Amino acid sequence: MVKILSWNTLESGEGGAWANGWGCPLEIQRREELIKVIGENKTYDEAKSSAETILTKERYTRIRKTLLEELSTNRNSDSNKNNDDASDFLLFQEITVGDFWDVPDDDHGDSIDDEFFALFDSLYEKVPCQPEAGALETVQHVYVRRDSGWQSTMSIPLQSKALEGGCLAEFVFCQDYEPSASCWEEEQPPPPSLVLVNLHGKSRNMRDPELRRQGILDLWEEIRSHFHDKRVDESSWTDRIVLCGDWNTQLSDLIEPFREANGVGGIFEPAVGLLDNTTATMDYPFFSTNHEDSFLAQYDGCLLFRSLERSPPYLELEGTSWNLTGFMPKGRDGKLSGDHPGDVPMYNNFTYYHGSGKSQKGEGVYLNGVFLPGTSPSMGLSDHLRIYTTIRINRDSKPVDKELTQQQFHQRRPYRNFDQEAFPSGHEEVSDKNDTNHGTRSRSLRG
Repeated sequence: MVKILSWNTLESGEGGAWANGWGCPLEIQRREELIKVIGENKTYDEAKSSAETILTKERYTRIRKTLLEELSTNRNSDSNKNNDDASDFLLFQEITVGDFWDVPDDDHGDSIDDEFFALFDSLYEKVPCQPEAGALETVQHVYVRRDSGWQSTMSIPLQSKALEGGCLAEFVFCQDYEPSASCWEEEQPPPPSLVLVNLHGKSRNMRDPELRRQGILDLWEEIRSHFHDKRVDESSWTDRIVLCGDWNTQLSDLIEPFREANGVGGIFEPAVGLLDNTTATMDYPFFSTNHEDSFLAQYDGCLLFRSLERSPPYLELEGTSWNLTGFMPKGRDGKLSGDHPGDVPMYNNFTYYHGSGKSQKGEGVYLNGVFLPGTSPSMGLSDHLRIYTTIRINRDSKPVDKELTQQQFHQRRPYRNFDQEAFPSGHEEVSDKNDTNHGTRSRSLRG
């Protein structure tokens, strides 16, 4: 079993938390308040820059603290002696070049930061996968758990126009073999292997159907080019590839373009890890992993391919879950969707309450009146949710009758009857135990 955490931790630059129309209202609010405090002897631009630097450092420390709690819970849990709850791979998107939150700086000096990096570095190894200096403003980072048994055999930066700053990494599972960097070459039969791709989609390209299709075709050709000299054929690496990240489009919109792109005789069918809270775009209300202007969809997660010629398929989607703690939904004109007095009532009503008044609500963001944990301005983490995808690797996968391969199985958006009075609904599993969500309420979809 393989567990993957994918999380866009939100870039620090002008295109991230602070951008008008794209940024986070909670962060913008704090910045404007801080500007008033520190701007007495500075120009507005100077005060603005100082405020953003201060608040970004604070948010980075909150991100580190949140991950520290998760890593510590997984490491110390009596029920997790075999690291069943720990993520084997950590995939982070939109990390700002020159301002990496996951790399210690010279002046961080915070005890939480020191504790985080000491534990983080002892548990996870960073996979080198960076483009040339100055090529991009943000990049995607990949980590592998040191005691997971997975070893990296290849890591290459990707330069697709629609899915920028990606990373292609190949891993083999060598835990059952003698320590060797070449266990895949020496052992017969070869150990399990996995091709992992971490991506960030450009919104303009990925939200235009034709540009999205062309971008995925270009990405597939780029990936194919890195396997032309391998001893395995294309069907073999398609069988074991998992593509994850912030796609900037509904995951279901990826099915047809990837079905067209792989085109290996129709023997592979794309499948995506959808949360059970996601519905077709005409069914309201539904939740989001990220989007501005109140158009909501599941933009984050993983895609893999099921072989129609083997049973069970080599890679099998086992489950997808989320952690919404610290989620900072995007807004419109610097406000959340429910903060516009006089507007027509909206679905997906994100409202920020200051924690006072007749409502008797605590401070933070509420979705249709239900509190989202860790969402007060001083606690927010990112405008994306943490998505956990669990995948089973079937080493005993065997060929099936060829007549069965003619059947095409299509991934569908799961329909959900939404009960506005219940959150989460009766169709969802709720876990309050100390798992990867470290005590927060989480939803999961079983495959």
